[in-house]
Amino acid sequence: MTAPAVRSLWAIGSKVADPLAEAAFFEAMGAERKAIDRRPAAGGETVVVFMTLGGVNFHLTNRLRYETGDSPPYGAARGKPGLAHFVLDVTDMMALADRAVALGAIEIHPRLHLAAAHGEMKAAFLRSPGGILFQLVERLAEADAAYAAAYGGVPTERIIG
Repeated sequence: MTAPAVRSLWAIGSKVADPLAEAAFFEAMGAERKAIDRRPAAGGETVVVFMTLGGVNFHLTNRLRYETGDSPPYGAARGKPGLAHFVLDVTDMMALADRAVALGAIEIHPRLHLAAAHGEMKAAFLRSPGGILFQLVERLAEADAAYAAAYGGVPTERIIG
């Protein structure tokens, strides 16, 4: 019998005030809407928009399952740290970051050129109109054996754009 293993990141779920409006934003950024799930729940309708974004399943909802009264309360988990942001690998970070801002996103950190153990890249950190934090990266050099041999062990970054 083979031991259980993680195969890949399957989905990222996010809570937002208006899942349909947030879905429209991400569709304009290149996501594809797959389905919408609407279900009655204690305190009002729960809407879940299922999308794919950069080859990853992406779900947007106004109410998480453990907030509906349909399942046991999550108690001690309330207020604990969770997912901070998701990262999209892109071909032209500057252009896509500009597009995101034009569509209503807010840059939460200056754009950077980064070199670290995981490789070299350009990066932008943004918040969607509905409040989801995400990062755009344009990978410039992968962390292969040659890169690792030349890497000095101290990450560097500089503000760009």
